[in-house]
Order: sequence, then C-alpha cells, then structure tokens
Amino acid sequence: KIWPDWENEKPVKNFEKGELQWEYEMDADLAESNYRFEFIQFTGKVDTYSKDTLVIDNNIFCLMGNLDSTNYDSIIGKTIVIKGRILGYNRMTKKMRLDYCFIQQ
Repeated sequence: KIWPDWENEKPVKNFEKGELQWEYEMDADLAESNYRFEFIQFTGKVDTYSKDTLVIDNNIFCLMGNLDSTNYDSIIGKTIVIKGRILGYNRMTKKMRLDYCFIQQ
C-alpha cells in the first residue's frame, strides 16, 4: 500500500503508554497481523537517538520523517505522542521498528 501523504495518514489505533509493547508481548502473531505496515499512534518516553532514529521506551526504534536531528537533544527524557508505520517486531530482543514517524505533540 502506498500512502501519498505520510504525515496526515490516520492511525488504525491509538495506544497509551506501554500498550503497544504489551500487545506484542501477549500475542506477537496477532499484533503483527493487525498492525504490520499500518500507521499507529502511541505515547512514550524518548530515551536516546542515533542519526535519524529515536529510541522510545528502550525498545521502539522510530525512523523519523519530520524532525531535524539538531532538535533531538531537546526531547530526550520527555514523553511524546508519535505516529508511525510498524515494520516489525523481534521476539528475541523485544524490539520494534517503525518508519515514517512523526511527533504529534
């Protein structure tokens, strides 16, 4: 599926803090079938960054679409609302990857 306007794509679900990880930990296969390659919105704390990727809640890696990397330092440690497309979940490391991520608030 090709989205012409990534930033304005409506999320299929809004998750509160920790709910996204909980769904994948409870039933990764079901969560994968429900959300893979879909846009979701969630709340989480920014832990660190590397180039164009933010790490949220220690295990969600978000490839950013709209944030200048010079602004990353100002959001470290803050809770943000972010929207992005789920690429996949690694059961062994419990890490999730998203792309086309945008900070909502």
